[in-house]
Amino acid sequence: MIKNLLINKNPLVWVVFHLFLGVLCVYTKYPLIIWFYLVLFSSLEFIYKRQNINSILSLVIIYLVSFEILGRMSNAYPIIPYELSKYFIFVSCFYGIIIGYNNGVVGILMFFLLIPALFYDLSGMVMIKDIIFNLLGALALCLSVAFFYKQKFTINGFKAILRLLLYPLLSCLSYTLVKIPTFDEVDFLLGASTYTTGGFGSNQVSTIFGLASFLLVLFILNKWIFSGKRWLDIILLFIFLLQGLLSFSRGGMLGGGIGILITLGVIFFSSVSKKRIYNLPKIGKNLFFSILVVFITFQFADYITGGTILLRYQGETLGTLKGVKEKNLNTITSGRTDIIMGDLKLFTDHVMGVGAGASKYIRTKHKGLLSHVEFSRLLAEHGLLGGLYIFCLIYIGFVVYKLNSNPLIKGILLSFFIIGIYTSFHAATRTYVPPLLVGLSTVLIIDKSIKNYIN
Repeated sequence: MIKNLLINKNPLVWVVFHLFLGVLCVYTKYPLIIWFYLVLFSSLEFIYKRQNINSILSLVIIYLVSFEILGRMSNAYPIIPYELSKYFIFVSCFYGIIIGYNNGVVGILMFFLLIPALFYDLSGMVMIKDIIFNLLGALALCLSVAFFYKQKFTINGFKAILRLLLYPLLSCLSYTLVKIPTFDEVDFLLGASTYTTGGFGSNQVSTIFGLASFLLVLFILNKWIFSGKRWLDIILLFIFLLQGLLSFSRGGMLGGGIGILITLGVIFFSSVSKKRIYNLPKIGKNLFFSILVVFITFQFADYITGGTILLRYQGETLGTLKGVKEKNLNTITSGRTDIIMGDLKLFTDHVMGVGAGASKYIRTKHKGLLSHVEFSRLLAEHGLLGGLYIFCLIYIGFVVYKLNSNPLIKGILLSFFIIGIYTSFHAATRTYVPPLLVGLSTVLIIDKSIKNYIN
């Protein structure tokens, strides 16, 4: 089944299929469950051994993990685990490493840096679910880096990666469009809203819609085939942007914008010779097009919400508008700054950390609340070893920038890395985005044509 998705002979059929899958999931979870396990089991014969180029195992991981949010939306757990990415990436990448995908030594080092915090708990309150929730995502990121590092993909294989990332997000989009009430029924307030995200977490939906917008911009600007109809790709981009904005959760949409700017920036600052060799897209026209689409969409969203969306992105709240609350960095970040400072206080008090999952029980301010910022949580719970983990992540960023010579590919993969890290600053590792995108950012794209089943 996965091979039919990769060949891409009928791109419009697969776009319609995934949109229809999302509609069905509004009424029952079983179409998703059936499709998920059909793809998984039909792919087993292709993933039992290592491939030197365009690994089927890698492509299956990318595609199935991207259904995580739809699984949560449609209440497909426990048949599809709620935290699908943590389990699936952990198990699948571990298997891949065992059979020979083990170039990413830094990922293995990061993995072992996190293990000591499993053996102490200064709160005395940590349970197994706390460890799974807080630690498994970070461990999955380590294995993702170790597994994907310098895996080779052709240009066509890389385009397949982008399509497989985007298909499940179409299902999430159609799900929210069916479940959203009419705009007249929604009171748009200055806070994240689940009314426009299908009744599901706005932060997570905003994250994947921002990612989807970034991916669609790549297809449109490079004239790569996604749906097969350029006008349809533009309409899908508009709807993703609109729904993401109407979630009133800013983090995910800003992440998509950051990805676009980084990709275009790397192309813009590349040498004239590289622009000619790789036939890179024209920045001026593309940047104007991107700004125009975003501007029109934002204006339309602001009109629908009666000007509230602009206030939201300016960092206003009901309290700041009424004058009873000061507008500062903490209000702009929806309380995340205070949690970061609490985590840093724990780090200075306990330089070896308080133990995996223990920070929320010990933090003085916002006690009991989960940290939304992965880096501060790593410092609080893992101490100096968490700091070394962060240093390794920074090192990976430099590696990503130097790994591929094509400025377009370099820009996209660097964007993957930055989006993954940025997402961990507003949603920790609660979705598949940080572990999968950071791991994917380390792949190696072969520019010359290599004959394989995708080509």
